[in-house]
Amino acid sequence: MPAPRRCDVKVSFGASSISGDLTSAQDSKIILSGSSETTFWDNVTMQSGSELRLAANASAVFFGQVNVRNGALLTGAGTSFYEGGLSLGNSPGMVTNAGSVSFGQDNVYLAEIGGLIPGEQFDQLQVGGTLSFGGTLKLMWWDNFNAKVGDVFDLFDWGNSAGRFTNIDTGAARLTNGLRWDFSRLYSTGEIGVAAVPLPGAAWLFIGGLLTVLRFNRNSKAGSPI
Repeated sequence: MPAPRRCDVKVSFGASSISGDLTSAQDSKIILSGSSETTFWDNVTMQSGSELRLAANASAVFFGQVNVRNGALLTGAGTSFYEGGLSLGNSPGMVTNAGSVSFGQDNVYLAEIGGLIPGEQFDQLQVGGTLSFGGTLKLMWWDNFNAKVGDVFDLFDWGNSAGRFTNIDTGAARLTNGLRWDFSRLYSTGEIGVAAVPLPGAAWLFIGGLLTVLRFNRNSKAGSPI
């Protein structure tokens, strides 16, 4: 089968709509210039070496699934609105968007995790402008990875951030017994981690009582006559 033929898409000023699945060939460009407002109604795949360029006053709305492969370029200071789904890399990958990114209410951002190296073993999205969280963050194990206590995954980096995910789906990234996901730094540093499940109050009471008994026995033996 012959390689996809390069076909650039260029849009300037006003509102435009693009229907049908779009797969960019290597070295092809999607250039949204002026104050253009472009809507992509179906799936978009950015292949390695292709470029999506949004001018500072331009915007792109994606209602379908968007796949950005390793080596694809997202340039320009415009804003991308994801309303369907976003997946990075070739399982997994690292993608830099020079502009701003907004995740809509129905968007599903897929983060594959298969180790501790960003871009190689887990997905990382770097946003130069503002990253607005929303919709669903879906975690998924990759390459049969098993996380342990203390593991940290820096999923997002940004210039500014806003909002929160409505839902975090960990069904495809379940942890072993005794471990839990820690999302306490997600909206401050972009990191998620793995922590130990804290012992319930009853367990602490039991341990505290046991320590008291041990101390009492030790003191009794120290003070008893020989």
